[in-house]
Amino acid sequence: MEDGAFITFMAQAFNAQQRVTLYPDVVRLLQDKHKRQVLWSAYLDAKDEVAATTPATSSAAPSLF
Repeated sequence: MEDGAFITFMAQAFNAQQRVTLYPDVVRLLQDKHKRQVLWSAYLDAKDEVAATTPATSSAAPSLF
C-alpha cells in the first residue's frame, strides 16, 4: 500500500484523537524507516489537529460563590 493511500485510509477510518492514540503504536511496529517517518509526520499533523479543535482549558471556570 502506498504511503498516501494508507494515511488517507487512516484519516477516513479514525478521527484525529483516535489517530493520535493509534499512530505511536503502529510506528513502533513498522520496520521500514521511511514508512515510520511518513506515519510520524501524519501523527504530528493529527496531534496539531486535536490541539486546534480542543478548547483551551487554561481559563478558569467562573466561581458561583
